Amino acid sequence: MEPCDTYVGNPIKPMREKTDVLQGTLALMVLKTLDVLGSQHGYGIARRIEQISGDLLTLNQGTLYPVLLRLNKKVLLPQNGAPRR
Repeated sequence: MEPCDTYVGNPIKPMREKTDVLQGTLALMVLKTLDVLGSQHGYGIARRIEQISGDLLTLNQGTLYPVLLRLNKKVLLPQNGAPRR
């Protein structure tokens, strides 16, 4: 079988290797994003973190929303989404 030189997905933006983030780091990135930008929806938080990382990180709902729920449960994040100081 010969090697294949075609890209899967967007040919302009080839897939990158999966980047692992240490546990707790995403929570800190979420809190910092909310501290800088103020109240945001989950989608806005995810896109901002992706933008800041230079698209090295890709966040989806299954990654982000459990973190938001944990922060909310720990009372670090009120219902309106702005971090407590």
